Amino acid sequence: MGGRASYIREIFILFCLQVSIALCFNLTILHTNDIHGRFEETDKRGFTCHSNKEACFGGVARIATAVKEVRNKDENVVFVDGADRFTGTIWSEVYKGNASKVFFNELNYTAITLGNHDFDYGVKTLLGFLEEIKCPVVVSNMDTSKEPLWPDATQLVRTTVIVDVNGEKIGFVGYILPQTSRTSNPGENIKFLPIITSVQNAVKELESKGINKIIAVGHAGYNVDTKIAKKVVGVDVVVGGHSNTFLYSGKPPSDDKRKGPYPYIVHPDHNMSLSVPVVQAYYYTKYLGKLQVMFNDLGEVTGWSGNPVLLNSAVAKDQHVYGIVKKMKKLVDERGNEKIGQVKVQLTAMNCDTEPCFLGELITSAMVYHFRSYNASISLFHGSNLRTLPTDGQGNILYKDLFLSFPYRNTIDMVELSGTDLKSSLEATSFLQMQGLRVKYLIGKPRRVEDLQVKQVHCPTNNCYTPINMSKTYRVVSDSYFISTSNRIIAKKGRNRIRGNSIYDVLLDYLEAKYPVKNDVSIAAKLRHSFVVFLSVMVAQIIIFWH
Repeated sequence: MGGRASYIREIFILFCLQVSIALCFNLTILHTNDIHGRFEETDKRGFTCHSNKEACFGGVARIATAVKEVRNKDENVVFVDGADRFTGTIWSEVYKGNASKVFFNELNYTAITLGNHDFDYGVKTLLGFLEEIKCPVVVSNMDTSKEPLWPDATQLVRTTVIVDVNGEKIGFVGYILPQTSRTSNPGENIKFLPIITSVQNAVKELESKGINKIIAVGHAGYNVDTKIAKKVVGVDVVVGGHSNTFLYSGKPPSDDKRKGPYPYIVHPDHNMSLSVPVVQAYYYTKYLGKLQVMFNDLGEVTGWSGNPVLLNSAVAKDQHVYGIVKKMKKLVDERGNEKIGQVKVQLTAMNCDTEPCFLGELITSAMVYHFRSYNASISLFHGSNLRTLPTDGQGNILYKDLFLSFPYRNTIDMVELSGTDLKSSLEATSFLQMQGLRVKYLIGKPRRVEDLQVKQVHCPTNNCYTPINMSKTYRVVSDSYFISTSNRIIAKKGRNRIRGNSIYDVLLDYLEAKYPVKNDVSIAAKLRHSFVVFLSVMVAQIIIFWH
């Protein structure tokens, strides 16, 4: 039955393409999402690619080629982005929003929305991007009226936008993750509103202007995308982001695991006979989403086809855009190859999610060091979030490699927790790298922490530990994502939060202070993990960790 329905849709598409009648409007929607600073080509995982050793994918130069080919071939084309273009590689740290501005203007998007990570560098940096981007930016569930930096006179971000596509009016609405205030750095004055009601109000605004072909472009995850398609009356297509979802119909052209068909069709609650396509295009520019939809004169979607286009070596790089990449890359390479520290051990992330490791020791020590003026002695970092930090043959850490190990620009923050809540936070998550605590876990009990001791502040030795006082308040340092989202106890119970610097700046300061580059070539012979000994004891299913 599914094959017959697909066949009928294809016949309808051909009919619409071959017979120009007023009742049929064909639209090609190209889309990207979650670029995260991948302006250069990457390997299959989205990290640095060595083209002489492996296959490379994506990059803005390949996007430019693929988009131009479609625009030259298809009559009615729009190009949208589901956000999170900032943060993720050294490009973002070197250029902040400027690289995104340059390349997005070159790619000539029709409309884009904002994502939580687009606020990572703060409101001022985002405004610099918005003031110079050429395409309209749409977000329906963001209130900037109380933000003093936000200019009142200009519509840098709009609730809706209407675009003329060869005489046909297409409406766009946008939406962003409401949790952005907790997962990024928008400040206290920008408010993020409920998505469904905000998008519905925006759609009504478009409909009041006679627009009946409406595309929602957002950044809140696949589950929210499908909910919008299900609940919002008047939305015809949903283009999403944030969850990095890979949708594909048929056999994928790579080993990427698909979530479902492309597009995923939702039949909305208000009229189950209608069909609303929902799409995403994975992440890191590996694919360009390409959806073709057919509208009748009522603005209803009556047919669809398409799939994400794999941007592999078969897609040539646009030489104009590639020239800009190479020019801007010079500063990226210059900054990236700076030596920022020198260590005597390999900073591998192997087993960091199950036992203490030196990389965990390094980051948690740097976190405590960052808040040393506050007399904080406790820090926590999720072991599963660590990736190996490469070093060269002399143990040197290069600036660019920080972004391989820590791809997200989280800040290092401090909160206050009671002893009870601190203990509960350890039991509410999987294994943590830590400083300032001695923890005995009893495997198999519902409450896993059997014993907990806290290191005293200004301890001259490593033996200044006392049993935790459940009613006492402790200062705990962790990364912003763990505090805001990952650990439910800290997210709910943490008080008096103080935001610190980015994880990159925190590590830079600590490495300069504790592991400065001395160009000591003798270190090359010492690069063995065994030089660091951790007290990790397992006896009769009792595990004790202390730092």
